[in-house]
Amino acid sequence: MKALLIIALCLLCTGCVVPGGLDSESSDAIFPLLVNGLFSSVYFFAHVGLGLFAAVLIYRDAVNLPKLFLGTEPWWWAVAAVFLGPIWVVLVYWVIHHSSISNRLDPDSSESA
Repeated sequence: MKALLIIALCLLCTGCVVPGGLDSESSDAIFPLLVNGLFSSVYFFAHVGLGLFAAVLIYRDAVNLPKLFLGTEPWWWAVAAVFLGPIWVVLVYWVIHHSSISNRLDPDSSESA
Protein backbone atom coordinates (compact mmCIF):
# COMPACT_ATOMS: atom_id res chain seq x y z
CA MET A 1 0.00 0.00 0.00
CA LYS A 2 2.86 2.38 0.76
CA ALA A 3 4.35 1.67 -2.65
CA LEU A 4 1.10 2.68 -4.36
CA LEU A 5 0.99 5.89 -2.34
CA ILE A 6 4.57 6.72 -3.30
CA ILE A 7 3.87 6.00 -6.98
CA ALA A 8 0.69 8.12 -6.86
CA LEU A 9 2.58 11.02 -5.29
CA CYS A 10 5.35 10.74 -7.89
CA LEU A 11 2.80 10.76 -10.71
CA LEU A 12 0.98 13.65 -9.10
CA CYS A 13 4.13 15.74 -8.97
CA THR A 14 5.28 14.92 -12.51
CA GLY A 15 6.59 17.99 -14.20
CA CYS A 16 6.71 20.16 -11.10
CA VAL A 17 9.78 22.38 -11.01
CA VAL A 18 10.55 24.44 -7.96
CA PRO A 19 12.92 27.31 -8.72
CA GLY A 20 15.25 27.72 -5.79
CA GLY A 21 13.73 24.81 -3.87
CA LEU A 22 11.18 24.78 -1.09
CA ASP A 23 11.89 26.01 2.40
CA SER A 24 9.70 26.63 5.42
CA GLU A 25 8.95 30.20 4.34
CA SER A 26 7.61 29.26 0.90
CA SER A 27 5.04 26.66 1.92
CA ASP A 28 2.33 28.54 -0.05
CA ALA A 29 4.01 27.32 -3.26
CA ILE A 30 2.99 23.71 -2.64
CA PHE A 31 -0.65 24.07 -3.74
CA PRO A 32 0.11 25.42 -7.25
CA LEU A 33 2.72 22.70 -7.68
CA LEU A 34 0.21 20.00 -6.76
CA VAL A 35 -2.38 21.46 -9.13
CA ASN A 36 0.24 21.60 -11.88
CA GLY A 37 1.26 18.01 -11.16
CA LEU A 38 -2.34 16.83 -11.13
CA PHE A 39 -3.07 18.57 -14.43
CA SER A 40 0.10 17.09 -15.98
CA SER A 41 -0.79 13.60 -14.78
CA VAL A 42 -4.38 13.78 -16.04
CA TYR A 43 -3.18 15.11 -19.39
CA PHE A 44 -0.56 12.35 -19.67
CA PHE A 45 -3.01 9.54 -18.88
CA ALA A 46 -5.66 11.00 -21.21
CA HIS A 47 -3.06 11.26 -23.99
CA VAL A 48 -1.90 7.67 -23.51
CA GLY A 49 -5.46 6.38 -23.18
CA LEU A 50 -6.55 8.12 -26.38
CA GLY A 51 -3.40 6.84 -28.09
CA LEU A 52 -4.17 3.24 -27.11
CA PHE A 53 -7.78 3.61 -28.25
CA ALA A 54 -6.67 5.07 -31.61
CA ALA A 55 -4.00 2.38 -31.96
CA VAL A 56 -6.59 -0.39 -31.64
CA LEU A 57 -8.90 1.24 -34.18
CA ILE A 58 -6.09 1.95 -36.65
CA TYR A 59 -4.70 -1.57 -36.34
CA ARG A 60 -8.10 -3.17 -36.96
CA ASP A 61 -8.62 -1.03 -40.04
CA ALA A 62 -5.07 -1.45 -41.37
CA VAL A 63 -5.28 -5.25 -41.19
CA ASN A 64 -8.29 -5.17 -43.54
CA LEU A 65 -6.65 -2.93 -46.16
CA PRO A 66 -5.09 -4.69 -49.14
CA LYS A 67 -2.01 -2.45 -49.24
CA LEU A 68 -0.62 0.13 -46.83
CA PHE A 69 1.41 3.24 -47.58
CA LEU A 70 5.01 2.35 -48.47
CA GLY A 71 4.31 -1.27 -47.56
CA THR A 72 4.30 -0.57 -43.83
CA GLU A 73 2.97 -3.09 -41.36
CA PRO A 74 -0.25 -2.32 -39.45
CA TRP A 75 1.51 -2.39 -36.07
CA TRP A 76 3.74 0.53 -37.13
CA TRP A 77 0.66 2.73 -37.42
CA ALA A 78 -0.58 1.50 -34.03
CA VAL A 79 2.74 2.28 -32.32
CA ALA A 80 2.85 5.69 -33.99
CA ALA A 81 -0.62 6.49 -32.61
CA VAL A 82 0.59 5.88 -29.06
CA PHE A 83 3.95 7.65 -29.24
CA LEU A 84 3.55 10.39 -31.87
CA GLY A 85 0.14 11.62 -30.83
CA PRO A 86 -3.16 9.97 -31.60
CA ILE A 87 -4.89 12.92 -33.23
CA TRP A 88 -2.13 13.61 -35.75
CA VAL A 89 -1.56 9.96 -36.60
CA VAL A 90 -5.29 9.33 -37.12
CA LEU A 91 -5.47 12.38 -39.38
CA VAL A 92 -2.43 11.34 -41.44
CA TYR A 93 -3.63 7.71 -41.60
CA TRP A 94 -7.05 8.81 -42.87
CA VAL A 95 -5.56 11.17 -45.48
CA ILE A 96 -3.19 8.51 -46.79
CA HIS A 97 -5.56 5.54 -46.79
CA HIS A 98 -9.17 6.74 -46.93
CA SER A 99 -9.47 10.28 -48.31
CA SER A 100 -10.14 11.17 -51.93
CA ILE A 101 -6.46 12.02 -52.49
CA SER A 102 -5.40 8.44 -51.72
CA ASN A 103 -4.90 6.41 -54.86
CA ARG A 104 -6.97 3.28 -54.29
CA LEU A 105 -7.69 2.46 -57.94
CA ASP A 106 -7.32 -1.16 -58.95
CA PRO A 107 -4.41 -1.38 -61.47
CA ASP A 108 -6.25 -4.15 -63.39
CA SER A 109 -9.31 -2.02 -64.09
CA SER A 110 -9.44 -0.12 -67.36
CA GLU A 111 -11.21 2.97 -66.05
CA SER A 112 -10.11 6.26 -67.57
CA ALA A 113 -10.88 9.71 -66.27
